This record gives sequence, C-alpha cells and structure tokens, in this order.
Amino acid sequence: MRVSTSQLFQHSLRSMQTQQTKLADLQHQIASGQKNLRPSDNPADAARSLNLQQVVDQTQQYQSNINQAQGRLELEDTVLTDVTSLLQRVKDLALQANNGSLSSADMSAISQEVVERKEELLSLVNTRDANGDFLFSGFKGRTQAFEKSGSGDLAGVSFQGDQGIREIQVSPSRRVKDADSGSDLFLNVASPAGVAVTASVNNGGTLAASTAFITDVSLQTQNRYQITFNTPTQFNLVDTTTATTVLVNSTYVSGKAIEFDGLKVVLHGAAQVGDQLILEPSVKQDVFTSMNKFIDALAASSSISNSNARLSGVLAESITEFDATISKSIEFQTQVGGRLSSLASQSIENDAYLIQLKTSLSKIHDLDYTAAISQLTQESMVLQASQAAFMKVEKISLFDFLR
Repeated sequence: MRVSTSQLFQHSLRSMQTQQTKLADLQHQIASGQKNLRPSDNPADAARSLNLQQVVDQTQQYQSNINQAQGRLELEDTVLTDVTSLLQRVKDLALQANNGSLSSADMSAISQEVVERKEELLSLVNTRDANGDFLFSGFKGRTQAFEKSGSGDLAGVSFQGDQGIREIQVSPSRRVKDADSGSDLFLNVASPAGVAVTASVNNGGTLAASTAFITDVSLQTQNRYQITFNTPTQFNLVDTTTATTVLVNSTYVSGKAIEFDGLKVVLHGAAQVGDQLILEPSVKQDVFTSMNKFIDALAASSSISNSNARLSGVLAESITEFDATISKSIEFQTQVGGRLSSLASQSIENDAYLIQLKTSLSKIHDLDYTAAISQLTQESMVLQASQAAFMKVEKISLFDFLR
C-alpha cells in the first residue's frame, strides 16, 4: 500500500481539526456551565429538559398569581377593617342620638357626621388595587363599583359592577377568589329581622315601628300586611297578599307588641285616623339606604314635634341594620383571612416543587466542572501530540535520501 505525502498531510490535518473541535466544545461547555450545547448532543435529555422547563415556567406563573391575589386580598382585608370601624362609629352615633335630652343642635351635629361617614364609606367601597382596577366591581374592574344615583345628603347609591367572581389559578388544580362582590357586601345584606315596616308618607301622626322580627318561622307566611288605624287607638290588620283580615278593631297601645302569623311588631308614637303601616318580608338591606334613613330621621326630629317615638323606632331599626352589615363585613373578612392563609400554604408547596424541578433540570443541564476540566487537559495533550507528530511527518521527504 502506498501512502503519499498528500495523504499524510490530509490525515494529520483532519485529526488536528477534530481535536480542536473537541477542545472548542469543552471550552464552550466550561464557559456556559451547560453539559449539552445542542439538542443533538443528547436528544432524550433535551426533550426531558424542555418538558421540565415548561412545568417550571408554569409553577413560577402560579407564584406570580399568588403574589397578585395576596395583594388584592390584603387590600380587601384593610378596607373591610376600615368599613367595620366606620359602621361601628355610625352605630354609636345612632345609640347616642336615641336620647331624648339631645338638642336640635346636637342632632344636627350627629347628622352632619353621618353624612361625612357616608361619603367616607363611598370612597372605601370604590378602592382601587395596584393595577388601577376597582376592588369590588367584579369582572368590570375598570368601572367604578358604586356611584351616587342622586344629589344631596340623601342621595342613593347604585352598584355599577357585576356579580362576576374573580378567581386566579394558583396550582394546576386549584383556583382562589381574589375579591368579593361589592353588591353582596354592601347592598344585599340579609336582614336580621326579616321584616320591613314602612310608614305611609301621608300619615299625620308620629307612628313608627321600634321592633319588627320573626318569632316563629314555621308560622310565617312571607305575605305582605297593612295596618290601618280606624281611630287613634284602634286598627285593622289585613293580609294584602291573600286579601284576608287578620285583626279587626284591635286596640293600639304605644310600646305594646302586636303578634300575628309568627311575627312580632312593636309600635311607638301617636296615631291619627287613616294612618297606615306596611309590613313585608325584608330579605336584603342596603347600608347606604340605612344611613340615609338615619340622616333623614335626625333631620325630621328637629322639625317635627313629638317625634321622639318615630325617631326611636328608626334608630332601633338602623342599629339592627348596621349590626347586620358589620357582621357581614366581619364574615367576609374571616373568609379573606382564610384565603390568605391557604395562599401562603400553596406558595410554600409551589416553592418546594420548584426546588425539585430545578434540581432535576440541574442534573440534566449543569456541567461537572471537575470532569470537564480534566477532559480539557487530556484533549489538549492529545492535540499537542498530534501537532508534534505532524511536525515530524512534514519533514519526511525523498529528497532527504538523494543527498
């Protein structure tokens, strides 16, 4: 077999180029800290690495979602704490106003504070989160949750958001609410009494209900009733839903309970002929309407003579309604606390899972520097040997034998 000088040179060149490529790859591995520089280096590890990285990215997004949810829930907790304190103050004012010795100036001062507290409450329920979304607007985050539906101190308040329940994904199989419905919190609060008593606007007396509640649920009909006074001391009570007369010419005594169909009503004040009261089921109540009713009663107390009984009835009803809203606020605050606790636990679980995932990725990706540097030293020696051998080979020539 003949071996030409050209073949020797080509073989030596290919050997050195191969060795230089190995060295370059090792140097790149050491510089990057990665075991595999290309998917083709280890297709199985590349596929597994891609799947693990997707799970890592997903879990990190869950952690980001948890941080966002925690921020909104902590803000809601703060708002509900402020709402509870505010309503407790308004309730204290109602208890203070239920004092016959207060002057008109005192009533006016209380009324003015309640007006200011109502404005403060409206500001609280329209709180925005860190992203500028209204906290209690549901899915309509860019729409102000509550707006005045009129003008003046007795302006009503309407809900502009929706009933959408905002939930956020915090694990592959778990979603958590990051806010509550403003309507459920502040407008649709269950009435503790279950009965609403409304006096006719045409009444000439000072009649008002100080107490109205359910005494026996099994007897309650959920019907609507009307009390009409035939004389200042006698009245008829009619079930207007069934057009049935329940009481005829019943004697009225201020402060004495009237009981029927599982209901109990206590009226105060003086009645005039033709005065009427409407009794109907009260399933929900509106805290802003309760405050307006309180403000209106305080204003009326300074202009209507012998109005203490009417004011006392309104105040008793208002105190009950404020208590219900305070209880609702505390109930939601407890739920928020529970969600925050569960998010903290989920965050710990996600962190532990991330550590496992990144450990697995490290085993696939990360370079063993000791082995790589040893191999680099070895391959460098091989390259140097190849270069030395080539230096010897290139000096071999037939002309050396013709001298």
